[in-house]
Amino acid sequence: CNYTGRIAACIVEAIIIVVLIIVIIYLIARDRLGPGKKTEARSTNQIEEMKGAENRAYMDLQELEVNKNKKNKNLEVPETNVKLVSNLPGKGMLRYHKALVMRAEGNLEAVVRTLSGNSTLRMNELQSSEVQHIFKLPGDNSIMKLLGWCDTVPNYLICENLSGGTLSDHLTEEFSSQKVHQYGNTKRKRFQVAEKGNAAHLPKYALQVARGLKFLTKHRFVSPGLRSKKVLLDAAGRCKLYDFVSMENAKEWTKLFWKENVPFQWMPPEFLFLETISSAGDVSFGVLLWEIFSYG
Repeated sequence: CNYTGRIAACIVEAIIIVVLIIVIIYLIARDRLGPGKKTEARSTNQIEEMKGAENRAYMDLQELEVNKNKKNKNLEVPETNVKLVSNLPGKGMLRYHKALVMRAEGNLEAVVRTLSGNSTLRMNELQSSEVQHIFKLPGDNSIMKLLGWCDTVPNYLICENLSGGTLSDHLTEEFSSQKVHQYGNTKRKRFQVAEKGNAAHLPKYALQVARGLKFLTKHRFVSPGLRSKKVLLDAAGRCKLYDFVSMENAKEWTKLFWKENVPFQWMPPEFLFLETISSAGDVSFGVLLWEIFSYG
């Protein structure tokens, strides 16, 4: 009897132990599987949120690009509304023309930049690319105001007409030999003419050009071979830059368009030896300062 009772007690203990083991295994499995499912659910939600954020960002970029294209499209002028009046002096593949833009509110005098008749397909593509780059620039008083463009081949870039001429011509006229002659045609007398008031404008010219270069650098543009002939004056006598190119196209631009007309005197050493264009090439500005303060 005692033996049978012991066996029964052992069986009960074994059953209890098995039940406890099953309960422990169940609890462990629940703890492990439960958070995993929650984590998986959270991961799925996070992935969905990330995809949603990416889609929204993509849509925002698309909308921004559409707005830019709309802005450029709004500035497009039909070719029939642009009449080229006369050629402006210049050499190389780039051509500048005085033009008349016909509008409902009245005709507008302007300057059109385009390419010469023997331009290549790649030159036309580069000109089109630059037109679109330039129209992404915000307005600024230090550069020529952009009025519109024509979807021609090559593209027309339509700019404001500045009546003051180039800085080079202005300096030459202000300190011409005829004006100096009445004081005596010597270099010393020429400086005396400047001291009578004309030279007061020279630091202003230098500062205005420096501000223009700062603006272009900020927006990743450069003005290769900057010199007094590439600075224009408006009716109020303010300097404005007009010949600049985006950093993306600068190297190919100068290689294609300058060819034999490279202004070596104004170019930095890295361009002459490595054909590298960058905003750090301030040699041109240094030579321009020499032009300004030596009266052209």
